[in-house]
Amino acid sequence: NANDATGPHLFFTKQRSGAAGGSTPVVENDILGDLRFTAADGGDIESGAARITVRAAANATTNSTPGYITFSTSTTNDPQERVRISSGGKVSIGEATAHTYNAHVAVDDLVVGGSSSHGITVLSGNTSTGSLWFDAQDSTRGYIQYAHNEQALILGTEGNERLRITSDGKIITGNSNTPGADQLDNFTLHSSGH
Repeated sequence: NANDATGPHLFFTKQRSGAAGGSTPVVENDILGDLRFTAADGGDIESGAARITVRAAANATTNSTPGYITFSTSTTNDPQERVRISSGGKVSIGEATAHTYNAHVAVDDLVVGGSSSHGITVLSGNTSTGSLWFDAQDSTRGYIQYAHNEQALILGTEGNERLRITSDGKIITGNSNTPGADQLDNFTLHSSGH
């Protein structure tokens, strides 16, 4: 009933002293909290369907308790990790190898996949555009788009279209809406092997 922005709390607390009121530090990979979702299967009610788990990301020290959270789902009765959010806010989605893969530090904010074939799909309406944008804090941006209504792949820099590949394979440089845009009906690059 406080006249402030606080709300109800639900605490899960783990310590290793073996006694109530203790504060022995947790160690790396200790489970700090676990929510398990089970269902009746006709034989019992213990079959796991999904799980949300928080673990210690490192051995705890005074006022330092890094943790990570995992989201698991099951195709049978044993939930497997599908999504992880690291102590630093990085996200991995997919098979087990995605969650322990050491991506380059400049591109490790989101890792998707695993040891088999994987991909990301941007689903858009039949006459809409799917986009991947690269923005900077000063609002400069580049982008990759697929325009379904034109069946064209578009690349842009500084917020402007620079290259377009049409449905019949033609390559248009510059802005395709600009008169005099360069169009290449056949475009081939040959490598010298160097």
